[in-house]
Amino acid sequence: MKKASMSFVIKQRRTLCLFLLIIPTFLTAQDIVNIFRVGSDICEPVTLKTSKGTYTVRGSITINGNLSWFEAYDCQKRQIVNPGGSTSIRSGQPTVRTYVLKTLYHDSSSGTSGNTNTYRREVQENTVNVVENAVSNLGSSMGRMAYSGMRYSAVGYPNLTFNLGASHMYGEFARLKACLGNAGGFILYGGVGKDWIFNSDNKDKLSWHSGLGYYGIWGDDDEQEFNMGVTFSETPVCPGYALSLDLSYNYYFGDSTRFGVFGGLGLGIGNLKEAFKTKEGDKFGGKFVWDITLGIAIKLFAGD
Repeated sequence: MKKASMSFVIKQRRTLCLFLLIIPTFLTAQDIVNIFRVGSDICEPVTLKTSKGTYTVRGSITINGNLSWFEAYDCQKRQIVNPGGSTSIRSGQPTVRTYVLKTLYHDSSSGTSGNTNTYRREVQENTVNVVENAVSNLGSSMGRMAYSGMRYSAVGYPNLTFNLGASHMYGEFARLKACLGNAGGFILYGGVGKDWIFNSDNKDKLSWHSGLGYYGIWGDDDEQEFNMGVTFSETPVCPGYALSLDLSYNYYFGDSTRFGVFGGLGLGIGNLKEAFKTKEGDKFGGKFVWDITLGIAIKLFAGD
C-alpha cells in the first residue's frame, strides 16, 4: 500500500513539473508584432536598440518577434523613457504590441527638485505600466492556452487553475492555484494585482499574495470545490504586509467543464511590521483587515 501511494505521488509531481515546463514554451511560441511610433515632441531620427538589433526610426517601425529588452535615444543621444505599451489580441491573429516613444528622461544634474521629482515619478509610473502589461499578456496567453486545450479532459485532480478576480485585499488580480490530491488535498496558490476599484490606502503599490491550505469537493462530482488557506500578502489595504485566513467556494459549469466562478471571504492582520514592534502596554501597531473576493476560474490542466 505504501509503495502504491508513493508511486502515485511521484507520478503527480512528474506530471505537474512537465506541465510547468510546457507553459513557457507555449507562451514564447505566440506570434508577436511590435510597433514603435515616435511622438511629436521627440527629435528624429531615433536610435532604437533591441534584443534583435539596432534600428534607425523615423515616424514608426514594425519589428516581428518577442523582444526581451529595448531602449531608445533621440537625435541628440538623450535616452527616451521606455513606454509601457498597449496590447491588441484577436483570435487567429498575431499579438500586436504598440509603443509610443514620447518622453525623455530628465537630467538629474540640473539641480532643481521639480525635475528630480518628475523624473522619479515617471520612472515609477513606467515600472508599474511594464508590470501591468506583463500581467495582462500572461493572462491573455493563459486564456488562449485554455481555449485551445478544451478538447482535453477537465475532470478530476490534481489540477492547475488560472483565476481572474477582484478583491478588497488583493485588488484586481491574476492567480495560479494548484490542487494536489484527489477528492481532497493541499492547495498552493499565488498571484499579483493592482487596486483600481477600492481606492485603498496602499493602492499605488503593486500587490502580491501567496498561500497554502486545503481543498475539498461537495458531493461526488467536481463541480463544487471549497478552499481554505493561509495567505501572506503585500496588500493595497495597508503597508507592511498582511497575514489572513481565506475561505472560498468554486463552482464549475459541469463536472467536465473547465470554466467556472468563485467567491470568498477573509479575515486577517495587516501592517505586520508595526504589529511585531508592539510592546506590552502600547497600542497595537497592526491593523485588522477583511476581504471579499469574486472572479472567474479556468482549469488549465486536470489529472484524470
